[in-house]
Amino acid sequence: MTPERKWEERADMGALLCRGRSPSAVATFGGSKEEDIQGELCFYHTPLGLLMTAQLKGLKRDGIIPYRLYLEDGDGENRFLPVLYAKEGRAWARLLTRRLDLDILQKHRLLLCEEKGCEPHVLIEARWQRQAV
Repeated sequence: MTPERKWEERADMGALLCRGRSPSAVATFGGSKEEDIQGELCFYHTPLGLLMTAQLKGLKRDGIIPYRLYLEDGDGENRFLPVLYAKEGRAWARLLTRRLDLDILQKHRLLLCEEKGCEPHVLIEARWQRQAV
């Protein structure tokens, strides 16, 4: 089994552990009529680590386009979250990790960027909706 497949299976198991549960925290994109991009990121504590699910719509419809989620702290340091590939204006992702802590995560800006060469182009910043319980 490849390492990638192993992590996919763990993410699937994490999703099963969260079924029927409310997320520990939610960050949303969009919400106003001026913003085309809308969606949410849900974060769940699981015994396997922190599970993040992302669902976005209103993205460009020109083929398959890579987007990336960034965490930016107050010093301008970036942490990268998974690449999202938009198809027909929608993107979805799931990440299971032990490297992120929700308490620390919520102190960062969460940005959606379009990948353009080496420099990311910031499209929109998420708003934290609910604090961790």
